[in-house]
Parts: sequence; structure tokens; C-alpha cells
Amino acid sequence: MMVLWEIRKSISTALILSAAVLCGVWYWICGSFFVGSYEGINGDIYRSYIRDLSVLSRDEQLQYISEESAAIELALSSYDKNNLKYLHGEISEEEYLEYMDAYNASCAKSATFALVEKKFERISETPGLNFTYDLELEGYLTAMTADFPLILLLAIAGCGIFISDIPTEAFVKTCRNGRERTFASKLLAMLAIGAALVAAFNFAELAALFSKDLGDLSAPAASMDQFAALDIDISCIELIAATFLLRIAAEFAVCVIFFSLSSLCENAITYFGTVAALVVIPAFFVNILPLALRGIVVYYPLKGVTVLLEGNVPNALLCLALLAVASFGSAWRYRRF
Repeated sequence: MMVLWEIRKSISTALILSAAVLCGVWYWICGSFFVGSYEGINGDIYRSYIRDLSVLSRDEQLQYISEESAAIELALSSYDKNNLKYLHGEISEEEYLEYMDAYNASCAKSATFALVEKKFERISETPGLNFTYDLELEGYLTAMTADFPLILLLAIAGCGIFISDIPTEAFVKTCRNGRERTFASKLLAMLAIGAALVAAFNFAELAALFSKDLGDLSAPAASMDQFAALDIDISCIELIAATFLLRIAAEFAVCVIFFSLSSLCENAITYFGTVAALVVIPAFFVNILPLALRGIVVYYPLKGVTVLLEGNVPNALLCLALLAVASFGSAWRYRRF
């Protein structure tokens, strides 16, 4: 009953509505903006190239690339020559229009084919890698950092755990079972609220992700250019899973940290100022810190893929665990008279 009371006390209608709206906004953001940002790349043309190349052997891919490169180069380099021929009547209008169709198609395909050609040069050097459609998946994973709307809601929920009880704190601590049961109830309430918010936001994010064309998720994640440093045995679906598991661990560590801050701060202004100091402000300078020190910044493990690419998972998880344990230990002062 005490846990339910703490949950009811900490959750307001405004928080529920805000969570619903922000989940919807987060779904829209993930679905609309986190896509590949290669300049001049046409998604349909890229998809067509990948579909054709993915079913070919390495030698056949090389032949395909060579023939397509020669055809595009010929069409683009013959523009002035064919214009002069047409003006001098050396080719018919039908032949000229046929050439212009080929020229316009080559112009449209040029930038996209250059990306495909560059990708072939890389993956042809590593057995086991192959062409897989990755425009949306790579764009999403490289753009994702942390769910700031979720962090904001966790901070708001944490504010109501202890700070709203300050006027009656002395009475609660001295009443029968006031310390142990109240403290445990508040911790369980914070974790329950956090679990609900984390589940909602990650579901919205996964729904947005899997609404896209993600290509062959069983393919090695190293087939994607931005993840070439990963081990070839890590598949795309395993990369997605590892990213989400790391971020979920970080989000629950944040729950414990916010719980502790709520018990240590005397008012909401101090509380939110400390939250900003721990989470928001470090986001602007975390990349300038040495790799070994980034794990101590709460924001860094929330970046997920960045941590995986830098091979800093053990350090990040250890630092998160230490932060959470230290925060929980400091919150234990609530049990004292």
C-alpha cells in the first residue's frame, strides 16, 4: 500500500499527459529525422543498387561495378560531344533524346553510385561482409544519443519522491516503521515509475525504428560504413539489442541517481539545478574528456552506440554502477533521525 501511495503521490495527470505527448513526439522524431544524411544520395536508387549487388558473388559484383562506372562516366563525359553532333545534324533527334535520357539518369545516379563504389572497395577486402540496405538503420544509430524527454520526465517524477514530504519529514522518520518502510517504498515507487517511462519511450523508439526499411538484420553490422570498426561476428540486430540494453541500464542508473538527489536536496530549485549539472551540462563537453573518464558522466552511457564503438562498455557500466551505488548510499541518510 505504501508503494502505491508513493506512486500515486509522485504521478500527476500532467505527468501522464506529458509522457504520452512526449512519447508521440519521440516516435515522430525517430521516424522522421533519424535517417541517413549522405549528401546527394537517392534512397530509391541506393536500394536498387544494393538489391542487385547483394545476390551476386564477389567477382560478379566487381564486374557490375566496373560496367556501371564505365556507363556513367561515358554518359557524363559525352555531353558536349553529343550536343555538337546534334547541332551539326550528325545524330537524329531520337538519338539525341535517347542520349539525354541516359545523361539525366547518370546525373541522378552519380553521387549514389559513388557511395556504392566506395562501399564495395571497403567490404571487398573483408570476407563475410556484403551489401545490405542500411540507409535508415545507419542513419538512425549514428544520430541517436539519449532520450532527453525521458530524462526530463524521470527528473520530474524524482522530484515528487522526497521533496514533497519535507514539511512532514521529521514526523515520518519518528513514527513506527517510518524509516525503513518509507524509504523502501519510495525507492520501489521511483523504480516502478522509471520502469514504466523507460518501457514507454523505448517502445516508441523501437516502433519508429522497425517501421523503417532496415534491410537484412542478420548481416554483419560492420557492413555499414559507420560501424566498420565492429567485429564481423556482430550482426545488425545484435547491435540494436546491445545499444538498447546499454541505454536501458543507464536509464535505470539515472532513476537511482535522481532518487538520491531528491532525498538530498531541500527544494525543487536545488534538485533540478543538480540534475542539470549531472546530466544536461556535461552533454556539451563530454566528447572532449579522455575516453577513460567519459563513463563518469551520466550522459555518456546514454549515447549507446558511441560507447559500443569506442569499446568502452565495461568502463561505462562500472562507472554507472558506482554512481548508482554511491547515490543510493547517500540517500540512506533519510533513514536517520
